Amino acid sequence: MTDASAQTNWLHHGQAVPAESPAALSAGPLRVDLVEGELRYFTVEGTEALRRIYAAVRDGSWNTVPAKRSGLEVERGEDSFTVKWRSEHVDGDIDFVWDSRITGTPDGCIRWEFDGTARSAFAKNRVGFCILHPLETCMGQPCEVEHVSGDIADRTFPTLIDPYQPVRGLHDYRRLKHAAGAWDVELEWEGDAFEMEDQRNWTDASFKTYSTPQRIPLPARLRAGQRVRQVVTIRVTPRSGEGEKAKAATPRAVPTVDENAALPFPKIGLGMATHGGMMSEHEITLLKGLSLSHLRVDVKTSQPEWPATLAQAGREAVRLDCGLEIALHLTHADALAAVVAAAAELPCPIARWLVLEEGKPVVNPGLLKAARAVLPGPVGAGTDIDFFPLNNNRPAAHSADFIFCSLRPQAHAFDDATIIENLVGQEHVVTTSRRIFDPLPFVASPVTLRRRWHKGAPRPAGELPPMVDPRQLSLLGAGWLTGSLRALAQSGAVSITWFETTGWRGVMETEQGSPLPDQFPSEPGAVFPMYHVLLAAARFQEGEILPVSLPNPLEVQAVVLRHQNHRRWILSNVSALPRTVELPGISETGATVTVRRLNAESAPAAAQVPTAFLTDADPLPYGPLTLAPYETAFVDVIHS
Repeated sequence: MTDASAQTNWLHHGQAVPAESPAALSAGPLRVDLVEGELRYFTVEGTEALRRIYAAVRDGSWNTVPAKRSGLEVERGEDSFTVKWRSEHVDGDIDFVWDSRITGTPDGCIRWEFDGTARSAFAKNRVGFCILHPLETCMGQPCEVEHVSGDIADRTFPTLIDPYQPVRGLHDYRRLKHAAGAWDVELEWEGDAFEMEDQRNWTDASFKTYSTPQRIPLPARLRAGQRVRQVVTIRVTPRSGEGEKAKAATPRAVPTVDENAALPFPKIGLGMATHGGMMSEHEITLLKGLSLSHLRVDVKTSQPEWPATLAQAGREAVRLDCGLEIALHLTHADALAAVVAAAAELPCPIARWLVLEEGKPVVNPGLLKAARAVLPGPVGAGTDIDFFPLNNNRPAAHSADFIFCSLRPQAHAFDDATIIENLVGQEHVVTTSRRIFDPLPFVASPVTLRRRWHKGAPRPAGELPPMVDPRQLSLLGAGWLTGSLRALAQSGAVSITWFETTGWRGVMETEQGSPLPDQFPSEPGAVFPMYHVLLAAARFQEGEILPVSLPNPLEVQAVVLRHQNHRRWILSNVSALPRTVELPGISETGATVTVRRLNAESAPAAAQVPTAFLTDADPLPYGPLTLAPYETAFVDVIHS
């Protein structure tokens, strides 16, 4: 691989190597992709039957142990296949190996055998199959389960995010049957009892069947030499009669914009950089261009330096000409008097308080009440981790001014497809929160690519911290941000805090540059592609966002903004292939239509001089718009 191609790959999706191309497989009418040791996107006559099947090894802290695969063999026929490989999972005291054999037959059946052995003794929270059921096919729909006892029961997939784990009624089963369009999908498991969780609690866009039921104390121990064997079988059959084929769904040809459901543009902010350095004038100038509503700062009253942290945040907010969003981590109410006194000295407005209790997933009602009684400004109740604990421990709606939650797309898997799939999970978190905490507004803070803390043993020096994702500097990162803005804003979030200001968890690099340039190859002082998404949205703070339905959100994400006679489309190709999009409502006459393209060719210059990119637009001819791999296009439509 040449240096030039490696640089392009880094810019495309945050890795030096290109994305792996899927291998298309067929088992009669059932189609599926094999990619990166997983089966993805099971479809039957155009309807998605299953989202994904994979095997996971997760340690006692829920960290995923990556697999090293070898010996891949693929035999493909027109309507059948056989696939084999070996996977090894080695990390610390964990050493586990398993052999995979997958067969697909012309009658619409796929069977996957997992045969593994622990080569060391270790603690695990999960070893075995995970099956993801797609929301669009399953949400709110009936299903039939056969429990390990032999009892058969009718159940229903949840509509709102279920607060329990496992999902009520969907536990200890060995068979599950549900509809996918005009087809029945039946799954059978061997080797363990299985149950289901609503993964939307972690913003994953699926329901997940997994083994090692939650009723069994975790972590569990595997002995050296212990064998783990599981089998999952998938069958599809037409519901409408023997041999009768379901009609494929006709995809929408163009995005659909709801002109009559416009929503106010949400308040947008960034987190204070955790690297601790002061921002330079160059960094301040670029960040002020984003017209931020607020800067988030985490204040932990158990730490003696918290007053200095708050004071520094106040100074940075003044330089950015914005307010402060203060995430206040309390241990007891006695600290509130000092916090109120320190807040009175701040040189900037306070946008809101996010009240948290250190060491607890959700603040206790008494501490929240005490804080709300004395803190100046709106006070919110919520969680600094995933939605699950908030959904489990629901504060009373009258106890706060708003509800907040942090969001991340990588609780369970870390590949490019996962982070794009899970964008719709953000939408479900907002929708469920607004329903169960009505009438309280929802605040998303913060929204990041990775978890913001690390569980488990410290990583070796010279290794990228697990909180850092190289896609932060990529075009795919910009596309993900487009999708996040769409999901959160059009589902009704009133305020969103993304990422940080500078550094490898921010929207631009510091002037000092990356601490590990071989693993995070950013340019000192340059903005990341995602900066341009926020810059493009800043013009519309007094405007509206128009809900848009997408033909295939796994390929192209889009946001539609409107302010007076100006409409702006932000269109992001989130795939490795060129994609063509037709834009509704754009005619050859009556408007000036221009486009700015952020892609592998233009992004390096745009990173150095973002203001020039902002004004460097070309006329857009009438007709379909083709986006290069991972490209984001900004289309402006101005009516005279």
